[in-house]
Amino acid sequence: MHWAYTNPLDGMYQFSDLSQQNSAGVHCVAIADSSTLQVMRLDDGTGTYAFHDVPVGQFPVANDLKSLDPDDVDWLTRGVANVSASVVHGNDLWVAWDAAASGAGENPTYPNAHVRLARIDRGTWTRVEERQVWNPDYAFAYGCLAVGSEGEVAYGVAVGGSHDYPNSCFGILGDYVVYFRDTSTATAGAAAEPRWGDYITVRPILGKRRFAAFGYFTAKSGTNAKQQPYFLSYGRP
Repeated sequence: MHWAYTNPLDGMYQFSDLSQQNSAGVHCVAIADSSTLQVMRLDDGTGTYAFHDVPVGQFPVANDLKSLDPDDVDWLTRGVANVSASVVHGNDLWVAWDAAASGAGENPTYPNAHVRLARIDRGTWTRVEERQVWNPDYAFAYGCLAVGSEGEVAYGVAVGGSHDYPNSCFGILGDYVVYFRDTSTATAGAAAEPRWGDYITVRPILGKRRFAAFGYFTAKSGTNAKQQPYFLSYGRP
């Protein structure tokens, strides 16, 4: 008997998850450097890994994410720059990763932590398109992805900043509108260890042109804060 394994705590893949909505194989994606993603591919029946370096646009590589809420509490204190989601659709591999704010002198300039998205051709292992979820006043993190029956790409992100406490919201790429349940009124653990995340998700609803999303908002309760999970069903008309 021969066997091999990959230690998930080794190197750049330690925070990466396996791709979703797979067909004949799975992928795991990591940040290689400030302009490269590395895709680890395992095809069904092969028993071996293959690796592909994919050039993308330049982005900040600082590992630590940071964003202050209205009380100057860093709600991203546990956030790290990493690939947070990947999903397969046909010959495409969509990837979402969290990136820090730009450092001094870095160009292009992103004033806050943000989420980046890339569509990769699995035939040529090249970037087909790339987008960013960013805003000069808000930070974004913990991106998640799903692909619908008509190829529409749904996403979810955490969002917060100096004017709003952290929350989760969901949308469809290209629609430029996001959905959420209620406004957050606090950051959980603000008095001791601030904490947001890490897990929000969105999945396609089979047989319907809709998505099922799970997130949460945070409500102030006395001197504490309570996470309030919610389910959201949304889609295009």
